[in-house]
Formats: sequence, C-alpha cells, structure tokens
Amino acid sequence: MKRFVSILCLGFLVGTAYGASYYVATTGSDGATGAIGDPWRTIDYGGGRLNPGDTLFVRAGTYRESVDINPGSGPGAMVIVRAYPGETVYLKGSFELTGWSLYSGSVYSAPFDPQWRTRSLFEDGVRYQLVNSLVEVNGPGKAWLSGGYNTANAGTYYIWCLGGDNPSGHLIEASSHNCVGLTSATDQYIRVQGFTIRHGTGSGTIELSNCNNIEIVSNDIAQGSGGDNNNAAAIFTVNTATPPQDTLIKGCVMHDIWDINYPSGGVNNFAFGQSYYTERSVVEDCVIYNTALAINKGSNNNGIYRRNIIYDCDVAFWQGINTAQIYENIVYNCNDGIVFAYNENGTSVYNNVFDITANGVRCRDRVTNMDFRNNIVISFSPIHEY
Repeated sequence: MKRFVSILCLGFLVGTAYGASYYVATTGSDGATGAIGDPWRTIDYGGGRLNPGDTLFVRAGTYRESVDINPGSGPGAMVIVRAYPGETVYLKGSFELTGWSLYSGSVYSAPFDPQWRTRSLFEDGVRYQLVNSLVEVNGPGKAWLSGGYNTANAGTYYIWCLGGDNPSGHLIEASSHNCVGLTSATDQYIRVQGFTIRHGTGSGTIELSNCNNIEIVSNDIAQGSGGDNNNAAAIFTVNTATPPQDTLIKGCVMHDIWDINYPSGGVNNFAFGQSYYTERSVVEDCVIYNTALAINKGSNNNGIYRRNIIYDCDVAFWQGINTAQIYENIVYNCNDGIVFAYNENGTSVYNNVFDITANGVRCRDRVTNMDFRNNIVISFSPIHEY
C-alpha cells in the first residue's frame, strides 16, 4: 500500500509541475486544438488558453502581435511561452507596409492605418529618419507620415528608399505596438523565453505592471522606440498602484533602443527601465549595448544586477533610491559606469570591471552606506561627486 501511494503522489507532482504542451505556428488556426499537429495561429490566442504549468511552444516564423498570457500559480506551476527549441521566432510590434506607388522623383507613397500609433519605420531592418514634413523627404532613408507619428490617425507614408529604388522590392515595416504586455494583478509566474523581439513601441517593448514573478529569459530584444513621453525601453516595469515584484531578466541581449526623436541614445532610453517602488528585480547574464541607459534602477528595492556585459551606452547603471547589489559585471566604452541620482542608500558594488570614458561612479545626490570594493575602474575620474 505504501508503494502504491508513493507512485500516485509522484504522478500528481509531475503533472502539476509540467502541465500540458501546446503549439503555435504560422500555418495554424485559432480554431484548432493547439496540438503539435493542429497548432493555433497566434501567440496571444494560445497564451490566453494556458493553465498553470502549461508550456506554449511557438514554431519558426514572424508573429506581429501584442501578447498577453494567462497566469501560473506558483514556482512549480509557471506558464511558459517560448520559441520552439532550435527555431528562430520573431515577435514584432510592427506592420508590413505594401501598396507603394511613385509619388514624385525618388519618393514613393503608401496608405497606412496604424491601428494604434507609429514611431519608427524600417527598410530590411534598417531604421529610417522620420522627418516633419513632405519637403524634408529629400534624400535616401527619410520618411514622413501625413497622419502624425504619435497618433492613431490614418495617413500616408512618403519615403525615399535607402538605395533610391522602389520600396516594393523591400520589407518595409512600421512600428505600432508593444510586443508583450503583462499588466494585470493576476499576471504572475509567467516566463517568456527564446524570442527575437523587434519594433516594440510605448514605454516598453515588454511592459510589466501590477504583475509579479515574471521571467524574461534568453530573448534578443532590439529596435524598440518610445511612447508619448519619448521614453523607450526593451523591458519596462511601470509605476502603478501595485508595482511589479520579483522580476527576473536572464540571459537576454538588449540593444538599439531609441525614442521617437533620436536614431540612437536619447535621454530616457533603457534596456531595462524601472519606475518607482518595484521590488527584488534581478538582471543577470545579459548583454546590453547601444542605448542611453543600460539599466535604470529607478527605486527598485533589493535589486540584484550581476554578470552582465554592458558597452556602447551613455550610462551602465542609473541608480534611484534604496538598496541594490551590483557585482561581477563588465562595463566598457560607456560614458559613466554608475550614476547615483537620488539619495542612494545601502547599495553594494563589488567585483566589477569598469573601463569608462568619463566617470566610474558619479554621485549626483547624497550617497550613504555604500559598499564599494574589489572593483577595477579605468576612467578619467574613478569617483566623481557634485
């Protein structure tokens, strides 16, 4: 009897921990069953039908959608949405533009209904310079939208292709929405894994608010562009009545994040940005480059930032208030290593390498109880206070 009871318990635990597997493919249908031979068509549809412990595998291809996902119920019953192993899956916050006709000279036009808002335009993955009037579309790589960039108004895109040729021979994509939005208090114990994520707009390509225990793992996130306030982030935790807690960002590559006005950099562009009073965020084993602020700590209490490689940014770590641990990171070719901006207290910085253009550590406000040890700092000013 004891042996029989033990087998029953083991089976129950395995079922709870791993759940069922479902599938999405570009050849599927949202009227299907989600089985591997009968996949769903959209990630959002499949993600909305998962139960705690389930895994949704997404097959190779491009998916242009904003994804929400049903929650898990605990560490052993996470909901996982991931690219199928060994396959490249693009999740894009953009629409493809077609229907081009010659307007005048080398300028072509096409109607565009953003359904939400547009903030960037790409030709075969290369970003256009958005200008403010049709007369400014006066050379290769320039574009203007008659309906406005930060509105949901329909309009016409006028572009001069990078090579001066017909855009019908290229993939022209206009960003319009974020790619993942987990914004409910019930969003918890969810992992998003293995995607190549492009062209997200708004405050974050992946936007997190109200949620907790979210894992963003092994994704390549790039070419995001800003929202109404021109902020942009690969991943952004939003300031709400119940800010996100226990967020894990692991093994991601985050790069080329822009606001609407700048082709690169800009004041408030982040790889990982946090608003006030988030708790226990962890960013580890990531590669971050070509954005203004690699990690904007905001007011994340008890955050951990470790084993990241950060380069070609203005600032590697922009610190807010309260405690953090920053260790075993490699930072180079940035203007500043760490900027303490607001009454920083209780942060530990150790075992890092900073090869910095200007300031290893820059203190803009009062810093108390900081533990700074065993770091290698190569810079014009290792520690700068003002």
